[in-house]
Amino acid sequence: MSVIREIYAGEIHFEDYCKPKNEEYRDVDEIAMEAFETFFASLCPEQRHLYDLHESARITVEGMEQEERFRQGFVLGAKLMMELLS
Repeated sequence: MSVIREIYAGEIHFEDYCKPKNEEYRDVDEIAMEAFETFFASLCPEQRHLYDLHESARITVEGMEQEERFRQGFVLGAKLMMELLS
């Protein structure tokens, strides 16, 4: 199956490849999660709600930025291929 068909069929999940698979990453990720859990537990209900609203908007913006970076990278790759093949 071609890569384009795999992408179209949803068989390629780029998010699976975005996380480093080394011990340093896992250690730092664990520290970050523990710190977040401690932080979130310290918030009152109103602060938790505000935090959730902020995070929801931040994650949406981050997703849009990542999509644009992917699009720009794909366009650059296509331009490089056109230049190589010309």
